[in-house]
Amino acid sequence: MIHYVLNIGNRRGENVFHFLFLRVLATLAFQSNLCLMANTYSQITIHGVFAVKHRENLIINPFRDDVHQYISGILKGMDCKPLAVNGWLDHVHVLFALPMTICIADVMEVVKTNSSKWINEQGFVPGTFQWQRGYGAFSLSKSHRDNAIKYIMNQEAHHGHITFKEEYEQLYAFYQ
Repeated sequence: MIHYVLNIGNRRGENVFHFLFLRVLATLAFQSNLCLMANTYSQITIHGVFAVKHRENLIINPFRDDVHQYISGILKGMDCKPLAVNGWLDHVHVLFALPMTICIADVMEVVKTNSSKWINEQGFVPGTFQWQRGYGAFSLSKSHRDNAIKYIMNQEAHHGHITFKEEYEQLYAFYQ
C-alpha cells in the first residue's frame, strides 16, 4: 500500500494544491479499485426498558404478547434488529441491534409513541394508555446478548421475586 504525506503551509495556493492532490488521489484509487476507507461496520446492541405511566399494571394477558409483537414490528420498521421484546404488567424490555442511521432517543420515542397509540386504538385498556416519560438504555457487547435475551424472555418468573423499581435499580447498577 502506498502512503502519501503532504505538509500544508500557510502560503497562498497551497490549499488549492492540496485539494487537487486529493482529487487526483481519489480518482486513481477509484480507477484502480483501491479502497481508501474500508466498509463501515458497527455492532451496537441496546437494552432498553420503559414503564407504563404511574407504573400501573396495565399490560395484562391476553394482549401482552400482542403488544410485544407490535413493538418488535416497530423496531423492524426502523431497521433495528429486535433480539428480544418482553415485559411484565407495568414495563417492557427491548433488546435490539441499533443501526448507524438512527439514534437511541429516536428509536425509543417512535417505539413508545407508536405502541401507545396502537394500544389505545385496540381498546386494550379503559381510558388512555400512556408510557411514562423517559426510559433506560444500556449498551452491551455481543458476547452478552444471549444472557440478556434469556433475562428479558424470563420476565414473568423474574417478577415473582422483585418489583420493577428494584429490577431497574439492579439494571442500572449492573450496567455501570
